[in-house]
Amino acid sequence: MAARGWVILAYDFNDGKLHNYLADWHGQGGIWGAAPILVLDVYEHAYFIDYGSDRKSYIEDFFANLNWEAVNKRYLKIIKKRQK
Repeated sequence: MAARGWVILAYDFNDGKLHNYLADWHGQGGIWGAAPILVLDVYEHAYFIDYGSDRKSYIEDFFANLNWEAVNKRYLKIIKKRQK
């Protein structure tokens, strides 16, 4: 699946699972009943100056440079709230 806006990894409080959501433009793609854990901007403005049209390298570098410990802490904080 392709998207031109944002890709959002979010924890769904209703089913207790992680889901990937696509928000294709500013007025569409709201996520209800879920908490974002990781958001990737894939609009051209996010990468074009540094990567040109090489979106694949931008995405690879995004994941290579993530602070996974911070992402995990965010996830654990969210699921702890669900358990209350």
